[in-house]
Amino acid sequence: MLLPLFVIVPLFVAQGATNAAIPGGQALIQHLLEGLIRVGIFVGYLLLVSRSSEIRRVFQYHGAEHMTIHALEHDEPGPTELARPVTVEELQTLDPDAT
Repeated sequence: MLLPLFVIVPLFVAQGATNAAIPGGQALIQHLLEGLIRVGIFVGYLLLVSRSSEIRRVFQYHGAEHMTIHALEHDEPGPTELARPVTVEELQTLDPDAT
């Protein structure tokens, strides 16, 4: 489903734009333009998907994993040692299904 969005669309848009701007086209310019279009589509896709609360939570967990590994590799106290105690009321506001 996403193959046309990330592969085919940038290819044809870059090819059309390059041929319109430079008759005969140049492969290097076409490839650079294609790459920029792909990066733009990818960043836009991430911004759109990150609006979902479930995906935002996945990003938070992923960031916590990075923090944990960084602390482990640098012999620093891990996030659990730095965490403050959480009350039951705070936990219920964070995740109503947790209790």
